[in-house]
Amino acid sequence: MSENHLQQIRLYPEARQCSAPTAERVFEIFEHLQTHTLLKEGRKIRTFRPRLTELQKEVLELLGTCPPTYREY
Repeated sequence: MSENHLQQIRLYPEARQCSAPTAERVFEIFEHLQTHTLLKEGRKIRTFRPRLTELQKEVLELLGTCPPTYREY
């Protein structure tokens, strides 16, 4: 956050500000993400990736992870 000149991020419920996020809270905002794969006769037809919220995208960017890694197909 400091490298990006952010003093706070809206990480708590109701979009409340947080100045010192814990790893636990960061993991919590991602805990409900799921990827689903549609199979037909044992063959993969399509993979459905999760849609990220703006907060999730922001946190991934702050962590140095590229959100397009989680893009939808």
